[in-house]
Amino acid sequence: MIKKPGFTVVVIVTLAIGIAANTAIFSVVNGVLLRPLPYGQDDRVVTVWESAPKRGVEREPTSPANFFDWREQSESFEAVGMAEPWGHLLIGDGEPEAIRSWIVSPGFFDALGAQPFLGRIFVPEEYQVGSSPVVVVGYQWWQRHFGGDPNLVGKKLMFNNQLTMVVGIMPPDFEYPPGREVWAPRPRRDNDLLNRGRTFIWVVGRLRSGRTVGQAQQEMSAIGTRLAAQYPQTNAGIGVVLVPLRQFLFGEVRLGLLVLFGAVGLVLLIACANVANLLLARGAERQREFAIRRALGASRKRIVLQLMTESLVLAAVGGACGMLLSRGLIQLIVALGADNLPRLERINVNPSVLIFALTISVLTALLCGLAPALQKTRLNLQEVLKEGIHAATAGSARQRFRRVLVISQIAVAFVLLVGAGLLARSFVELLELNPGFVANKALTLEVQLARRTP
Repeated sequence: MIKKPGFTVVVIVTLAIGIAANTAIFSVVNGVLLRPLPYGQDDRVVTVWESAPKRGVEREPTSPANFFDWREQSESFEAVGMAEPWGHLLIGDGEPEAIRSWIVSPGFFDALGAQPFLGRIFVPEEYQVGSSPVVVVGYQWWQRHFGGDPNLVGKKLMFNNQLTMVVGIMPPDFEYPPGREVWAPRPRRDNDLLNRGRTFIWVVGRLRSGRTVGQAQQEMSAIGTRLAAQYPQTNAGIGVVLVPLRQFLFGEVRLGLLVLFGAVGLVLLIACANVANLLLARGAERQREFAIRRALGASRKRIVLQLMTESLVLAAVGGACGMLLSRGLIQLIVALGADNLPRLERINVNPSVLIFALTISVLTALLCGLAPALQKTRLNLQEVLKEGIHAATAGSARQRFRRVLVISQIAVAFVLLVGAGLLARSFVELLELNPGFVANKALTLEVQLARRTP
């Protein structure tokens, strides 16, 4: 490595780029898709939606009356609860702060199987009309506003002009329904069973042990059909759709992340093929060395082990450099994906990512070094020692192997190039798509109107 610094640098840089790209994307896949959710047995948790195929609506929230009918008529759920979008105004020493929040029914936290990070969740009497106001808050909001003060639990804050006790703090990953960081109890209202036309209720349920999503879907579809016949003015053409919680949370990004992970895997294969070609070329210069060692009694196995050790050292150095480079790539991915990637706080270098980087470094050493080592130690000692290095480099088998490597690189690179071209063309067409309105200088906003109570 010291005698051939140019060769060494090229190999290490090539491996570092391939390993860094794979490690960075794996950290995203691991943080977003693979790490467990803060819900007990999350494979049993489903979200429940209305659907209106005739209107082209795949899924949308439901109404309070439909929710209560679903809950009373279904037998597939161990627990079911709802959440309604709300707003809390925090009044403190400074400017009042409007906080987007949820008010939830009994059964909501049970359906999710969520346990608080500190404190507790709501008890039954806190869902009654006239009970003292309480909230549980999100972990990130707790960190930002109170610096992670554990004494916040039990304190009273001024929410909506009422002293409200903070009874619990949810775990770092708990953010369902997404986009809000405060949860409060929702008492049952007198007009809930009459409110069937307005759809704003998010429903989540926990399947009974032994029930599948398909079985629950059949039951809920039957309930939706009965309600459509019973209330044709509001429920005609309305169905019910169940979506597993993990699919709901990550369905939009899952396929894209997996495709990207596969693409950087192909980049690593190209890097391995490049390094293998470099090792073959480097080995051609050392044929006479190997022949002399074989003539002096060294076994082929010993020489192969030496060459694999050299490959492992190169891969280890490349892996270390790749890990350093991947930190910067991870920060860039988090910055670029802040508005599109969930669970950003989980995208980091952790033991799982380190194990992955170590594993692909070892596999890279095997991929890069084994085949060239076997090729370089398949020697005709008499020809090599008699004719020298020029004859030794002309082996037809070795040349065929190098051609296979080059062809493989071109094939894989072509696949990546075509995919990148299609992606770029799709992006350009999206930019040129006419949305049907003038988007320049236009803004969107969400308004929450407080309910006026007597």
